Amino acid sequence: MKLSKFILICFVSGLVSGTCGLAQVQIHEPATPVRQMNYNAEHIAAAETAMWRAYYSKDRIAGKIRLGMLLTQLLQEQFELKQFEATPIAYLLSSSAMLFKQGKYDAALPPLKEAYTDIKKYTSLNFDPEKVAKADLKWWVARRSKPRKSPEVIGQDITHLYELIYGHSHQGFTDAGLLRAKAMQLRDVGQDKADWEKIEKLLVASWKAMQCGIENRQSINNKAR
Repeated sequence: MKLSKFILICFVSGLVSGTCGLAQVQIHEPATPVRQMNYNAEHIAAAETAMWRAYYSKDRIAGKIRLGMLLTQLLQEQFELKQFEATPIAYLLSSSAMLFKQGKYDAALPPLKEAYTDIKKYTSLNFDPEKVAKADLKWWVARRSKPRKSPEVIGQDITHLYELIYGHSHQGFTDAGLLRAKAMQLRDVGQDKADWEKIEKLLVASWKAMQCGIENRQSINNKAR
């Protein structure tokens, strides 16, 4: 089904937080027409799974290059961004993810903030890129804490991020956060032998739950007009 391209911000938050372990405030009418996207949970989840695998590659440079290429391709195909729009965003996100992977948490924040700033230009959402980037990074760090936190706790942190971004609560966001956290736990427990098929299925379910939350937000916005 067709959804406004404000789903892009949700995708990025889910993707980046997933690869590092990438939803927003009041809806405003965009100054220019908002392009449409074909929301396909299976396609997005498959692409995201491939990106997670690139992120966890033992070859850091090759992994970063592949992560950036996959992200650029998906942003163009699924979200109809032009290459000159998608490439800088992909570079910033992959850079932030790889800096975080190296334990450089403070250094990971500026490119993440810049990516959210760029993304804001292509959505009909009004949000604070710095606050969202900090909230995103905060739970990335929490996921690495010792002792390891449960998927339920991490899921609540992800849900909080979605609610911060959209200024809206919905069960779909809660379910999406928990399912994503469970997918991450499977990766962490399995490491090099992670069951990627199960991980992808959880991500599919997460994206479908997210779709429910987004559609509910759209419905509220339409009724308010």
